[in-house]
Amino acid sequence: MDDSITRPTTSFFPGDGEMVRAINEKDWSATPLGHMSTWAPAIRTAVRICLASQFQIMVLPGPTLRYIYNDASIPIFGNKHPAALGQRVADVWPEAWGAIEPVLSTVLATGQAVRQDDWLLVLNRNGYPEEAYFTLSYSPILCEAGSAVGVFVAAMETSRRVLGERRQRTLGELATQVALRGAGEHTLEPVRQALAGNPYDLPLTALYVATPGSGFAEQVFCTGLKGGCAGVPKRVAWPAAEREGAHPLSHLADAFEPVLVDGADLLGATDCRGGWPESPRQVLALPFTAPGQAIAHAFMLVGLNPRAPLDAEYRHFIDTIASLVATAVVAVAAIAAERRLQRQVAAARHDLASVLERTSDAFISVDRALKVLSLNESAAIELGLGKQGLIGRPLVEVVADLAGSALERAMHATLAGGGPVTVEQPHKSSGRWFNVRCFPAPDGLIVFANEITERKQAEQVLLTAKRDLERRVERGSEELRQANALLAAVFDRAPGGIAITGTDGHFVRANPAYQKLAGLDEAALAQRGVADLAALEDYLPAATRLAALREGDIESFQVELRFRRADGSVIWADNFVSLIRDEQRRPRYFVHIANDISARKRGEAESAAGQRELKVLYERLQTVREEERIALAREVHDQLGQILSAAKIDVKLLEADIRQHGAALPLDTILAELASACATLDRAMHLVRDIATELRAPDLDGQGVYAAIAWHARDFERRTRIKVDVELCAGQQQPGAAAAEALLRIFHEALTNVLRHAHAGHVWVSVERRAGALLLRVRDDGAGIARRGPRGARSLGITGMRERATLAHGRLTVGPLRPKGTLVSALIPMHTAAPFNHHRK
Repeated sequence: MDDSITRPTTSFFPGDGEMVRAINEKDWSATPLGHMSTWAPAIRTAVRICLASQFQIMVLPGPTLRYIYNDASIPIFGNKHPAALGQRVADVWPEAWGAIEPVLSTVLATGQAVRQDDWLLVLNRNGYPEEAYFTLSYSPILCEAGSAVGVFVAAMETSRRVLGERRQRTLGELATQVALRGAGEHTLEPVRQALAGNPYDLPLTALYVATPGSGFAEQVFCTGLKGGCAGVPKRVAWPAAEREGAHPLSHLADAFEPVLVDGADLLGATDCRGGWPESPRQVLALPFTAPGQAIAHAFMLVGLNPRAPLDAEYRHFIDTIASLVATAVVAVAAIAAERRLQRQVAAARHDLASVLERTSDAFISVDRALKVLSLNESAAIELGLGKQGLIGRPLVEVVADLAGSALERAMHATLAGGGPVTVEQPHKSSGRWFNVRCFPAPDGLIVFANEITERKQAEQVLLTAKRDLERRVERGSEELRQANALLAAVFDRAPGGIAITGTDGHFVRANPAYQKLAGLDEAALAQRGVADLAALEDYLPAATRLAALREGDIESFQVELRFRRADGSVIWADNFVSLIRDEQRRPRYFVHIANDISARKRGEAESAAGQRELKVLYERLQTVREEERIALAREVHDQLGQILSAAKIDVKLLEADIRQHGAALPLDTILAELASACATLDRAMHLVRDIATELRAPDLDGQGVYAAIAWHARDFERRTRIKVDVELCAGQQQPGAAAAEALLRIFHEALTNVLRHAHAGHVWVSVERRAGALLLRVRDDGAGIARRGPRGARSLGITGMRERATLAHGRLTVGPLRPKGTLVSALIPMHTAAPFNHHRK
């Protein structure tokens, strides 16, 4: 960047970020801090560091501790921005001042830095008290005397990480308890304890399970309530259509999606719940429905954290909680059924037949050859044959899919001396699943079987959902990688320059084409902004449009800027600028697409210069024509008019004498008068010839351009007393009319310039043949063109000579000679078509 191009200081702090503008525009004189120029140097330095940083930094000048912060810190303030700028910390955060004040006082009093990791501050920045966590570094801002004049705060909000870790711990504990349910535990008390261990994200939970045929859903457990609550009763009618005036929760029986309920509709004002002093504002009701069921078999209530938003992460946490609890419910139900069966077997050993007939589980007793010894009615129904028809038959003949299955291998293992074995066996033709338990008996085996299709389907749904989620995550990750690779390829290989800058104008990325355009590599560009490359007079209008783009007033814009490259050269670039926003729709980056248009700009400039020269030449031509007309009129009026008037007087006098004297007038007198009139007419004819010669040399049409140049040289020498030497090659071929006209007019203008500007005493003129062209050279010993003022080669006379040479397809050179004088050289082709018919009028 050329040091001569500097930006005027319009702001106290440099930069163009939102907070830079806000701080520069704020009337600090109206605050106890006073005008920015009166701030302590240490405070001003801290503010500059703050505004230039991409981290969340705040400066609190003492002793009133008023907020000054950068763009990165804006999310911390929520809806308190921008009013927080210049306000006291105590006024911005009255709800947290009791925790913040001792730390700030310690830093100011001791001059020692203080650090707080994952510090909980309850902030009201979004319309409600919000649970927020920060890692903060409070450092003293020391003046030259060594005392603290303020506090420098470096912040990093860790709320998302702290909440995520806390929720992950809850999920880990709950997943462990759910796994224990599958290992033989038969109560949901550990599940309740796992949920109660997080009273902040789960201030209220309640699980209801519907008992088949009872018409009610019973509350299994409840966490968060320290006493009874009418809105969360011990049982609710299930489903609602079967009970008059049923509880609102009863309608969840027909719901297949989670329902968000207003907390005030379920909870009273005096109910004490969770780890927060306030009640949950919302309660999420999640029904549990097995595949193929018309109504939900259970549901769960989850009170939402009143100090956290229900964002995607929080909702995923709750959905995972519900999935795990649903799995535990199914597992406990299966285990409970199994335990009930075991108790029935133990209590009815003395009356096995009665017990077997009453149980709903299938029971079969087989001998060591796996032939049926006895079975109950449930087993006969499942096998689809009468009890008597099954007695004595091999089990492999009546149980489909048994041969070679895991169940058959388990039976043989138990017969071989192993202990009880449990196997989950599918029935392929019906798609049903059974939990089969084999116990050794004196004569063989006792086999119990109960259907677990519902649980297996639930497990399959969870497994399918997990695999689907994994596939989607993998597919999304792959698509993201491909998109990033494609974007990088397009970005790096684009023929046009592409650059990404922050909203402050500093470069973040630039592709090779943009680096070549700017003449700087990406590392050098990272230390600069667009304002450092662009010419000041071009950038100032563009800065206004950048501000409009950042504010959302326009979607994009296009502007032409001059860039000063690293090597000092200046190029023109066409820039298309658009905006990238973040997830909160806040301005994040500017995208600049630039193309070098220097060649087009040069062409436009040359075209404009040509137009200006043509206009000047035309005006010069009109002026010369008008001057020639005026001179011609003056010559005709002053000289020719006088001569003709004198001739008329002579004729009138002779006429008067003849009338007076008649025949007596002497002949000599008549002849004398006629001679005087003839002499007067001769002078008039000579004057007409001279005027015609001035307009066009007669030799040009008669003897050619060489004779015309020689005649005009002699005439110029006669009129100006400036010696003219002419050197013409004898016997030269005459050029075409257009070339002759151009050479003669260039020669006229060169002599005119000698007379007007050179103050010369001697002129040398030569015409020589150069291949198919004539070279005219006019040299003088005058002041020289470079020493005759700034107009030089831009004078109208030289412009006219250059245009005449160009129109004749030739070229003109004008320059100074050493030690003095000027040389005019015109090289004109001998024969060229006339560009237009040129006649003086």
